[in-house]
Amino acid sequence: MLKNKSKIFILFITCVVLLSTVCFATVEPTTTSAEETSATQTAENTAVENTDATNDTSTDTSSDVSTDTTSAWTNSDLYLTGDKVSVSNVVDGNAFIFANEVTIESTAEIGGDLFVCASKLTVNGGYVYSSIFAFANEISINGVVYDVYAACTNFTLESNGFVYRDLKVSADHVAIEGKVRRNAFITANDITFGEYTDTTYIYGNLSYTSPNELSVEEGMIAGEVTRQETSATSSSPVSYITNALSILLITFIVVLLLIWLAPNFVKRVTNMGIAKSFASLGIGIATPIVAILVGLLLILSIVGVTVFSSMFVGLVFLAMLATSITSLFVAGLLAKAFKKTSNVTLVLFTLISSLVLWGLGFIPYIGWFLSIIFVLFGIGTTLVNIVYTKEGTKKEKKVAETSSSEETK
Repeated sequence: MLKNKSKIFILFITCVVLLSTVCFATVEPTTTSAEETSATQTAENTAVENTDATNDTSTDTSSDVSTDTTSAWTNSDLYLTGDKVSVSNVVDGNAFIFANEVTIESTAEIGGDLFVCASKLTVNGGYVYSSIFAFANEISINGVVYDVYAACTNFTLESNGFVYRDLKVSADHVAIEGKVRRNAFITANDITFGEYTDTTYIYGNLSYTSPNELSVEEGMIAGEVTRQETSATSSSPVSYITNALSILLITFIVVLLLIWLAPNFVKRVTNMGIAKSFASLGIGIATPIVAILVGLLLILSIVGVTVFSSMFVGLVFLAMLATSITSLFVAGLLAKAFKKTSNVTLVLFTLISSLVLWGLGFIPYIGWFLSIIFVLFGIGTTLVNIVYTKEGTKKEKKVAETSSSEETK
């Protein structure tokens, strides 16, 4: 019993280490200036104005012409879908919205986080007390928000937009015309600022990644401006070596844990036949599709968000390990070809296979496609052999019982 607990503990620690590389870095500002104080007062004044506007109009929703609107006050999380969705009143919780066009009106107040997946998101003077997590083609913010995490084509922080804490955006074009009280982390091909060169737009630091070096007037950024290394550096020999070592380390840890914790699983993966490998690829392709459909249904249900979050984390973790599982399968083929069956040889072949699969991802035009196939195959192989483990154990018991009974006769 103690041995099993030790294995589970080590597996948990390993999962934390592997997943800990996926995070947002937040750097607290170390200085406070008069400009920051002014920006804070601006945000507070905006919040008061929005609150007054909400109190004056909370009983009148006849002007809303969108497909879905909130009631005067929502005392729980809000879930909306449709073609055009607008939120115009108070939401005392998180808001989850999937639509073509999403508008947060000037009278709206969202007490929690705002999660949006849309073609266009417009925050038209509203107030979001926590963070915005948005995936859209076009995002425009003209209200007060605490944090912004956005991935889009075009992002605009309008002149009356105010990000009270940090702005983290990945887009093709980013326009900053409003204020960011703390730090901004921007990845974009093109970054522009408002027309007033004597105005401070970012009161903390700016860290950006772009093929074009940014030129800003003194005072527009209160803190430091740092340009991250571009693709030229990412393709340097040092970067390739670092990535290769990372792949080898992750694969080595995964294979050792599997050999230790799940030797039967390893045996089934390495002994997979052609028919079963095609089935694994098919299941791997179907898994993300099914996960998306089920996830949408869960999000729209009352108690489905927690289940969806757990399922999403599990799928991400499975995708992170998928290439290692694919390498293990290839290693099994090599072990059969060279007639080497020891665990040491299996680990060595798996490491070699992981390097080969990683290198195939750099083939022009088709490398990205091959990398996706390797991940999907690994996901399918894992799921197939987990199910097969349960069924296979029953079959093995039946075969053993049948053979023993025949020997008795």
